[in-house]
Amino acid sequence: MIRRICLFWLLALPVMAQTFTPSDQATLARSTRKLLEDRYFTNLEILTHYEVHQPFEALEPQLEGMLRDAFRSKDVLIFNEFRSSQNPNTTLAEYVKDCRIFSGGRPVTNHFDWAEARYRLGKTPAGEPYVNFYIRKTLAGTDTQDKPFRFSNLVEYRVQFVHHSALRVFLDFRIAGMVRVDHIPDDAVPLPGKEELSAQRNVELPAVIDRLSDVIRRFANGRAIRLERFTYRNCGINDALSDRLAATLRAALPKNGLTLSDTAALRLRGDYAEEVNNLRIRFDLTDMGQGINVASGLNDELPLSWLASEKLTLRPEDFGKVESVRDTLKRLVAPQATPLQLELLTDRGRSGVEYWEGQSMKIQLRANRPCHVRLVYRLADGTQTILEEDFLVSPGKAGQLVTVAPGDQFVCAAPFGTEYLLAYASEEGFCPLPTRPDRRGYVREEGGYRIFVGSLQAMNEILTCRENKSAGLTEDWIQITTRSKKK
Repeated sequence: MIRRICLFWLLALPVMAQTFTPSDQATLARSTRKLLEDRYFTNLEILTHYEVHQPFEALEPQLEGMLRDAFRSKDVLIFNEFRSSQNPNTTLAEYVKDCRIFSGGRPVTNHFDWAEARYRLGKTPAGEPYVNFYIRKTLAGTDTQDKPFRFSNLVEYRVQFVHHSALRVFLDFRIAGMVRVDHIPDDAVPLPGKEELSAQRNVELPAVIDRLSDVIRRFANGRAIRLERFTYRNCGINDALSDRLAATLRAALPKNGLTLSDTAALRLRGDYAEEVNNLRIRFDLTDMGQGINVASGLNDELPLSWLASEKLTLRPEDFGKVESVRDTLKRLVAPQATPLQLELLTDRGRSGVEYWEGQSMKIQLRANRPCHVRLVYRLADGTQTILEEDFLVSPGKAGQLVTVAPGDQFVCAAPFGTEYLLAYASEEGFCPLPTRPDRRGYVREEGGYRIFVGSLQAMNEILTCRENKSAGLTEDWIQITTRSKKK
């Protein structure tokens, strides 16, 4: 049986003043603050800024890293504002789940009053030393009914560490518990000045994103920003590192005075890649209304070793295959000089589109003229499924958003990976699709689906065949990441 660890504060004994010198005590205070601020508070803020549609499984890599780096055990109990006063302590995983349930997945902000923070030293009956750290924690957000909430509590963090007396060093600082308290003990003392902490700081992702956010704020000039996913070399693949960047940006940008909006004309997009031994993060700020680049910038301070420490992979597993497909699509689906225009959309937009196992996708399209549309979905394993052979945009629907197959459900299931939604539109009817086996390509029935057998290039040629070749033709496609909830 696994037991949750809950240290009993009343059994703790104060450490005698002569045990640690004033210099030792200052070192312990600095190390404790560094643990809480860099490994706990910062990562907690990121965990509460993952995207609404992402299931809890998307947060697990960061959650596990946070438990590994900051906690004595995954079963350590912490104060949970969302639970009843009779049983307010839960594990970190349960706490993060409650945050997302209570807020409906919307961002939750955490504020910590460092000016009033205090600490005191102690030891357990077994002689293990610890630091009790007192700080006011304020949690705020919006619940599922769109009503604002705010919880403010004085909390005590128990941080244990290893003391090598012969070497006069302190190691392995870990959170062993957290409880709500009514007041700060009289013998607790203020922290050393923050300037004394700066020399200890390693380069971390939140600090790098804060510096980029400050640059972005100056160029945004008070305008709202539409944040889109940063991916490896702009490949469009969402993975654990892309998740971490997105959540860190969603947490940092508002703190730097920027407003996030899904409808803002000012778009923030970027990518990341290796730069010798460091991670280069680059951004582009674009005014989509005017079609101009407002600003670009980069930061390459974060060492690649940080990825290893966080158990994150830089290059997505199927990067090479995805780049090959994208290059083919860019070549085949090139803009054509035609008055017919087509825009393909999902219920999650066009950029950085992501669905997790079991989630449903809605497909919409907009054509500026009456037309016939063929719709294809290319799965991660290369299977090309025809969703619509001849979808008609009638004269009355031209220029409007039209839902494709509103009575059907497109549910995310295996295989998972990078997939594509492709649409072909013609002002006149398409040629019938071949159903007899042919080396160039043909359509076969399989399990209730119509599957195109053949290469991507052959499919493009056959599906765009029209009897009147002079009829207007246009194409569009969206890249989609589908993800499994299983590790």
